Amino acid sequence: SSAVISAALIGVNDLASAARDLDEAIATAPDWAAARFERGKVWLRLDNMEEAARSFQAAAERLPAFGGAWGNLGATLGELDRTAEALAAFESGISAEVAVQQCYRVASGPDFVLVVYVPDMNAYHAFVHRALTAAGNVRNVRSFFSVKRSKFAPVLPV
Repeated sequence: SSAVISAALIGVNDLASAARDLDEAIATAPDWAAARFERGKVWLRLDNMEEAARSFQAAAERLPAFGGAWGNLGATLGELDRTAEALAAFESGISAEVAVQQCYRVASGPDFVLVVYVPDMNAYHAFVHRALTAAGNVRNVRSFFSVKRSKFAPVLPV
């Protein structure tokens, strides 16, 4: 596929050929998220953050569950000092994660608090790597584990 060929061309720094191949792939299949994602990576290597952000945004719009597109979009927007948009990109990407049950944007301290359910520690480590540490816009991750639930009453008084 063109995306695979372009990824190989990126690896050998033939960015002009990679960009050309990706543009051809996108012209042939406009909704192909992976081609738009790879195109964003080319623009990053060419230090064109605006074009990279547009490509990652297009990939994320075409495949909303594509966490890598959201992560790279957030990191790129952060580099452009577009903080509010970077936070929104992270929020969109993390909300697509099946393991995330709740997502809160908070003041004072971290930007987000996530409530995550995974079946075991291996799944937790995979989640953290995939959704958090591999994302270019996540700088710090702090984890807390519940050892006992004293009360859980998600009912509003009437």
